[in-house]
Amino acid sequence: MHFVEAFLMVASMVLLFFIAEYARRHASIAGAKTLFWLMLAANIWTFGSFMELWSTGFELQLFWRNVQQIGVFSVPILTLFFVLEYARLTQFRPYAGAAAAGPAVSVILIFTNEWHGWMRSGYRLEFSETFGDILLVESTPLGAVLVGYNFVLPLVALAVLWVHRRAVGTAHRPQVTLLMVSFFLTFLAAWLKMALLRDWGIHVSISTLYTPAAILLFYTLFRYRFFALTPIARDKAFNVIQQGIMVLSVDFTIADINGFARKYMTQISGMQQDHLGAHFPTLMEGYPEAQGQIDHGDELDFNI
Repeated sequence: MHFVEAFLMVASMVLLFFIAEYARRHASIAGAKTLFWLMLAANIWTFGSFMELWSTGFELQLFWRNVQQIGVFSVPILTLFFVLEYARLTQFRPYAGAAAAGPAVSVILIFTNEWHGWMRSGYRLEFSETFGDILLVESTPLGAVLVGYNFVLPLVALAVLWVHRRAVGTAHRPQVTLLMVSFFLTFLAAWLKMALLRDWGIHVSISTLYTPAAILLFYTLFRYRFFALTPIARDKAFNVIQQGIMVLSVDFTIADINGFARKYMTQISGMQQDHLGAHFPTLMEGYPEAQGQIDHGDELDFNI
């Protein structure tokens, strides 16, 4: 079982590193920088779990358990920062910065707990025939409050996404919904760990269980090529007007398109699938007038 869990952790670290590296290479895209740090925090969490698994003796296990907490307390607040950047609600970032004080204080108290005992009240090693000595930590009331606070942060991120989902066009809501599902999976993983797997004698790190949520997060953004959604005033006229309308992002990615424009873009490009996320200049390579306006940064206004 040690080998199976170690394999799952290594596989998780490889996947999380891939997502982080992809985000780093696309740092100019909205949300990519925060996604990089989010995946890095998840990797620290997983690496700490891996090292604790193969450590012998109380001191080493405690050290790597503490290292894990850097990721444990960073992932929720970085999730909130990611959502604010994704939804372009940068005016609320100072509030998120203030909220980050809780996780920062928690990590400091954990690493200095031996001097004050404010975060943890005790430790013990419990022997398992399958996993050997397992380190169990008992929290103080303050520690329990700070851990609970850490769980509240992703709930705030989910609430922000819910509001954002109502503000964007109908065509974009599946993307936002998938992001909400990916964050919900984090709670599901924690619940499985605490409510079921532990009682069944199955020892799987929460960081490993978090990986499917990270993969879904990456897939959702990759599927739509990382374009950010800006809430637009959109009503029934957008879909029924007999004139093609497209909304382009700053890098000329199609962020929204009505039915009339979709019909003609299908004829022009030959693409049968949804045009959302497609690179508009690539689709218009056969139209010099449009290409010229794109190259000069003019407002696009041309007939096809």
